[in-house]
Amino acid sequence: MTVIEKIDGLDERMWFTRLGSARYCVSWDIWFPEVSIMAWEDTPDAAIDRLATGP
Repeated sequence: MTVIEKIDGLDERMWFTRLGSARYCVSWDIWFPEVSIMAWEDTPDAAIDRLATGP
């Protein structure tokens, strides 16, 4: 993944990334320690399944 943009706040960090033609939003919640990865913009939700299971 290539990081395109970062938004770092007091309680959450969001990184907008690209892997091939797919775009993702990776966020870290500081208060409730968890990481979320979401398909972003025109990337279909099915891209998350491919990301998790591999090619």
